[in-house]
Amino acid sequence: MRTRYLMTGMLLCIHPFYANAVTLKATMDAAVEQHPMLKISRMQIDGAQGELKEQSSYAYNPELSVEPQRRRLNGGGSSNDYYITLSQGIELGGKQKYREQSAQAALEAIKLESDAKYQQVSLNAAKAFVGLY
Repeated sequence: MRTRYLMTGMLLCIHPFYANAVTLKATMDAAVEQHPMLKISRMQIDGAQGELKEQSSYAYNPELSVEPQRRRLNGGGSSNDYYITLSQGIELGGKQKYREQSAQAALEAIKLESDAKYQQVSLNAAKAFVGLY
């Protein structure tokens, strides 16, 4: 009895995804295409790919900063001083390579999570479709 209610609930949740579907394959494709969690997963994959691209880019960019300072002198009056700083970060110990590997691992993890969500949505759509007939 519980199973029947569960299947009916899943059918009601997924019904708009395959309202016009005639075959099981069309039902699963429509559910996967329109499911909001899978859309979010695709965006997360795009973000992880962007992070990987950023970590793979050349990281040695110098930084230039200018700092004005106004001082009062003991004898009265004031002085304007300007400080210009140029800094260059140098990474040692293969940090660049490890950042790239970390970004690659994060991308793979997100892809695996997305595949699991894809399979779950396809399974739920198939169960609901089969429950109809």
